[in-house]
Amino acid sequence: MIVVCGCPRSGTSLMMTILGTALGWERLMGEKFPMVERRKKLLQRHPKETDSGYELRMYTHKKLEPKAEKELAETIDMNPNGFWECAYSVQGISWSFRHADQLKELETNRKKICKIVSQGLFQSDPQYVDKIIFMLRDPRSVAKSQERLKRSLPFITEDGEEHDLYEDLKIHSPQMFINVTIAATRWLLKYPNVPILYVKHEDLLTKPVEICQGIQNFLQEGDFVEAAKLVDVKLHRSRPQNVPNDLWGDADYIYDRMCEGKLQEILDYAEDPERPFHRQQSNWLCLRTMLQTGEDHCKACKNDLSFRSSLKEQARKRGLIWQEEPCAYECLREKKSVQESIDRNHWL
Repeated sequence: MIVVCGCPRSGTSLMMTILGTALGWERLMGEKFPMVERRKKLLQRHPKETDSGYELRMYTHKKLEPKAEKELAETIDMNPNGFWECAYSVQGISWSFRHADQLKELETNRKKICKIVSQGLFQSDPQYVDKIIFMLRDPRSVAKSQERLKRSLPFITEDGEEHDLYEDLKIHSPQMFINVTIAATRWLLKYPNVPILYVKHEDLLTKPVEICQGIQNFLQEGDFVEAAKLVDVKLHRSRPQNVPNDLWGDADYIYDRMCEGKLQEILDYAEDPERPFHRQQSNWLCLRTMLQTGEDHCKACKNDLSFRSSLKEQARKRGLIWQEEPCAYECLREKKSVQESIDRNHWL
């Protein structure tokens, strides 16, 4: 089976469209717009559902998701040529009772093409993977594209006006790119005999004929002349954006090494516990509030007076004597002693 892999929003759906054109649409696994099919099933009346039960379910759905139709249209607009996702796209492909018949067919029909994103590849059985086309995209563009796929999250201000929370709080971080790329790297290093072709998203958009010829040479089949004509530069709407984040350096390093195929260097880098992305995911107990906390939370506490005041109020309500406790962040990150942190309590 040919697997199209890569970080979500890296061009995997575009590659599926190219392969469908060059090799035959009947070979693609999954649906063009799976979210449409899921919505159809959601809105269908169940055979044993009563009139009042169905009416209540539809009423509740409209109440909880009033913008569902609009969000669905926006999602399709992101990939107008289709997503081509199936049950294996995110979860990975491995044997299970649920998919036993389909997997048995795959063992004899190796011509199928399946999109499996990076985190899914990590969970996949290599016996089903014959070749991999791995899509690579600048992590800033990936983050921007993820942001454009945001779901609406409205909130009401004191003046009664509704706003979209994401207009102020953007989902724009390299964390997802880092995590899933490292996961894929572990799989690729574990199974080095699986042939792999790396394709940069930016190269595919700027020189589609050359890249498609390279894909044809790699697969040793197909007619990619018409497929190359499908690449529409106008669909490249998520441009890189420099939003402040401590992890861009990590993301850039991993992306550059991935482009060069230097997988072991990525893994060595990832296993260094002092890397910022490890630190951001670390959790510890805040002894002043007795709540689990982490890097970003503690930085906000150090730099934001109003946030720090809210934590002090939480401690007061819980009856905690925070004046006599050290700051775990200071001890772990700033290397202060417990007594020094208590004596120079920044909450005072």
